Order: sequence, then C-alpha cells, then structure tokens
Amino acid sequence: MEWFRNLPALREDPVRAVLISTADLVGVEKIDGYVRQIRDFLDDDTVRILGIHGMGGVGKTTLLQRVKNNFHDIGAAQRFNHVIFVTVSRAPEILTIQEQIVKQLDIKSTSSTEYGTDISQFLLNKRFLLLLDDVWEELNLHDVGVPTPCAENKCKIILTSRSKSVCCKMGTPRKLLEVEPLSESEAWILFKKNVGGDVDLDQRDQEICRHAKAVAKKCGGLPLALKIVGRTMANAVSVGEWREAERNLTRSPHLVEDMKEKVLSLLEFSFDRLPNDNTKQCLLYCCLFKEDKNISITELIHYWIGEGFLDSEYSKSTSEAEDRGKTIISSLISASLLQKGDKVDNFSSRDLLDVDDSDKYVKVHDVVREMCLWLTSSESDKYGKFLLHPGMNIDIISDLERWNDVIVCSEFFRNFYTKMRQKYVQTW
Repeated sequence: MEWFRNLPALREDPVRAVLISTADLVGVEKIDGYVRQIRDFLDDDTVRILGIHGMGGVGKTTLLQRVKNNFHDIGAAQRFNHVIFVTVSRAPEILTIQEQIVKQLDIKSTSSTEYGTDISQFLLNKRFLLLLDDVWEELNLHDVGVPTPCAENKCKIILTSRSKSVCCKMGTPRKLLEVEPLSESEAWILFKKNVGGDVDLDQRDQEICRHAKAVAKKCGGLPLALKIVGRTMANAVSVGEWREAERNLTRSPHLVEDMKEKVLSLLEFSFDRLPNDNTKQCLLYCCLFKEDKNISITELIHYWIGEGFLDSEYSKSTSEAEDRGKTIISSLISASLLQKGDKVDNFSSRDLLDVDDSDKYVKVHDVVREMCLWLTSSESDKYGKFLLHPGMNIDIISDLERWNDVIVCSEFFRNFYTKMRQKYVQTW
C-alpha cells in the first residue's frame, strides 16, 4: 500500500522538491545554491508561485529576506517594477497585510476601506514580485487586492510556510523548495561563530571541545537554536560550564537562556495549531523513542491504537484506525513536526507496508523532541505527563505524587514499568 506517496499533502509528483542547506542562508558557505534555485524560478515563465517550507527556526525567513535585500543580484530588478515583502504571521488579518503593501508602495489612499481597490489599481499592468513570509493558512489574494500572477502580467510570488500543504493550497504544485537543517559540520561552524572569539573552541582543551560539540548537536541543526545557545555560551571558559550546558540541554533545555522563549515556544505554536488533541497526543508519544531513532510507521500506529489515541466513533475496525493513524502521520510531516525516516537496512521489526524504506519510517527532529519532552514535563504542566525520561536511569525519578495524571505507555515499555513497579512497589 503506497499510501504514503498517494496522500495529497505529500505527493512528490508533479512537485519538484528542492533541498537547500541553511548553511547558505547564514553565511557558513557560499550562497550559490539557493541563489541558483531562485534564479531558475524567476527565469521559468511557466511557474508563477514558489513555496518554501520547513520547520520553525530553520531559516525560511532569512532566505526570503536575502531575496529582498539582494534582488538586484538575482535579476529581480530587471524583471519587476516592484518587490514587496509582507509578513503574514500566525493570525493573518487582511487589513494588516494591506497596510504593509500600501506603505511599501507608497500608495496614497483616502481610507483603509479602500485599500483593496487602491492596491489592485496600483498593481494593474505592473510586474511585481510578492514575498509572503510566515504563511500559516491559505490566503485569498483577491481579498487583499493583489492580482493573480499569470503569464500575461508576468508577476510572481514566493511564500514561506512551515506547512507543505499550505504551500500547495496557495498554488505551488509545480515548485516547492524545502529548507533543511544544517549538517553536523555546518552546525558546528555556525555555533563556533556565535560563541565568539572570547571562547576559542578550536584552541581549548579536548574536554571542553567534546562538551561544546555535544551542545551544538543538541540544537538539531537549527540556525535559530545554534545562534541562541552559542551566544548564551559566549563567556563559558570552564569545563564545568560546558558540562552543565550539555546536561541542561539533555534534561531541561528550557533552562538554557532564551531557549524556551525563542525556540521551544516557536515550535510550540506549530504544536498548538494541530487540528485536535488526538493528533497532539500522537506527536507527544513520539518523544518516548530514542533520539534520532527511525520509528517504524506500522509499529507506531499500533502503539497509538493500543493507547486509544485513534479511538473514534467512526473507526469501527483496526484497519480504519490504521488509516486514521496514517492520516495523522501525513499531517505531522506536512506541519514539519515529523520527518521522513532514513533508509534502514536489515531492520528486524515486522513491517506491513509495501513501500520503500524511506517511506516505512519517521523521525522526530531533536529540537521538536525537546519541545515535546518540555510540554510533558512537570515544568510545563500544560499537557499530560509521560512517566519516562528517555535515556536516563530510572533512579533519578522521584516525587511520584506529582504524577497523578500520568499517561501509562503500552507494552512497548513493559520492561521499564516492570522495573518501576519493583522499585516503587509501595507507592505504585
């Protein structure tokens, strides 16, 4: 069953997905890669809209700002009368979007109620490049007053979104560009750059360097996280400081300065936008798997069924519940909260899906996983708790009275709970 490829939000054909390293976006390497793709889009008269998607903090806005600030270098100045940059944001308001356009184009309007008409008349018979940043849902450009790009007016739109499906709804079925996290080596370069010259990690002793690399790895290749954590560690010159930073990012990433407010909370908004509580529970459950683990889709769905996450009055059979689980996985991938897994050879688990290896597994990005653990921790208390700290010894768990509403996991963790019952038999 090649359901993974046939879902509308994930279908690769006719979409041409282009993967661009965010190293290009933050100055770690040359920007030739992404400039070439943008130029190709501008040169292609058959494609009017380009959708850029990827998880929060990966560098989509930075890419769009580069297009705006360097439009002469990419040939936009010769092609368009106007380049317009609009931040759409999480709760888009037509009036707010119109105000940004009116201000940038210096349109003299007598009333805000006339913005739509004034924008439409101003852009009539003009070639424009509209840059829409941070699009969370389908936006009706007609309501804004923006003419629809077509072959006749030669106008184009580039938009960014965390959701691949939103890009498709906005009319980008032929051209999608996915911005991926940095590789480990690229992330290390960016991390060192933000730590600064006061702490020369290349010249420090090996123990500091080892902890520093572990800290950088915990940022999951996200430029935003690497910058925040790197700047936080700018004055850390002792082994103890770096060891504590690694420990905090492993156990409690929200304790790192600005990590909660600027990174975890950024991803939390994507989490809050999920359609229902069952989908949220399904994502939170994924944080119980080991870091960087390729999770079998078949097994994951069966665990969800066992936990009751897929129960519904409309699900009358296991096969219907499995279909619902597949739909949830597709929505989580589309929202950039789950990733397609890597190719796995000689995997011992029983898989029932007759698809390529890359479509049999999913992964949780490191920082998304940290966000899930934070949301289910006692520090957050916003969602149900999991009585588990992956990778940690059970001896560290204490204060069991705080775990009144604990979500008990399925047979997958039966060995863990057997040990827990043996250790805390009197309080269980």
